[in-house]
Formats: sequence, structure tokens, C-alpha cells
Amino acid sequence: MTAPVSAAPAVSTRPGLSRRTTLVLFWFGTFFFWSALYVYGPVLSVYARSMGASLALVGLVVGAYGLSQLLVRIPLGYWSDVIGRRRPFVLAGLVLGGLGCAGLVLAPSPWFLVASRFVLGLSAATWVAYSVMFASYFPLNRAAHAMSILAFAGGASQAVSGLVGAGVMLGVGVGVGVGESRGARRAGAQSCWVL
Repeated sequence: MTAPVSAAPAVSTRPGLSRRTTLVLFWFGTFFFWSALYVYGPVLSVYARSMGASLALVGLVVGAYGLSQLLVRIPLGYWSDVIGRRRPFVLAGLVLGGLGCAGLVLAPSPWFLVASRFVLGLSAATWVAYSVMFASYFPLNRAAHAMSILAFAGGASQAVSGLVGAGVMLGVGVGVGVGESRGARRAGAQSCWVL
């Protein structure tokens, strides 16, 4: 026979913040975190092409995000578990997200886009620590509920930010070259502002 899962109270929040306030802040933090990483998605490949990138280089721009996650996501999660702290990883992810977004906005060449996307992938790799930290505010028997809240916030933000990024692009113009370049820069600037 197995022991029943404890309905122990959740981990305490920061002094001065109620549990509800903390959870709401996490929800909005999650929404804006993923928005900052996805708002430029609809315009990124066109932006890279407008900078003179070959199709192979456009593939590198798009793939650098996944490559950096492949390389560091598991080690970051492990390291976070070993030291027993999540907040430094979450804060590092936010800083890296801001740097990556700024890199997309200020990129002088397609290779700079590759580097910026790699940095944004590093930011996304901190999601492991972020989700574990959020789950710590719930009793063990409510872990699935906690993850569903984060999944909804992340999915909603990705959908909304994709539409916003496309809207920014269309608002500037869909002509070849200058229109896409300005639209992508505006989408990138917006993602920096979101973070």
C-alpha cells in the first residue's frame, strides 16, 4: 500500500507578497518571458534575408535557438538541482532574453542574428529552473495544476506574440527589403520592451 500524497502547504513566498500575488506575478512573468522570445518569429527569416543572408545562413539563424537549448538545458537543470537554487537561473534567463532581443534589434549582419538567437536559446533553457521554482509554490499533489497554469501562460503568449509580430510587420509594409527590415526591428524592439 502506498502512502497518501501530502497536502502540505506550499513553500512560503517572499516577505510582503501574498501567495496569490506571487502566482499572478509568475503568470505574467511567464507570459512576457515567452512573448519576448517569440514576437519576432513571423519576421525573423525574412529579416535575415533582407540583410543578405543565404538560405543556409537563415537556417542557422533559426536553428541557433534550438542548438543552444540542446547544449545547455539539461546541464542547467542538473546544476540548479545540485545547488538547490532556482532564482539565479531565472534572473539569468531574463537578462539573457533582454540581451538576445537587443542583439536582434541592433544586428549589423546575419551572423549577429545567429549569435543573438543562440543567446535567446540560452534564455529559454532556463525555463527548467523557472518551472520548478513555480511548482514549489504548490503542494506536491497540485504539481500538475501548477504546470497547467504555466503551459497555458506560455502557449497563450506564444500565440499572441506571433500575431503581434506579424501585425508589426504588416503595419510597416510587406514590400521586399526595407519593409521587412523595419518590421523585424520593431518586433525585436517590442520583445526587448516586453522583457
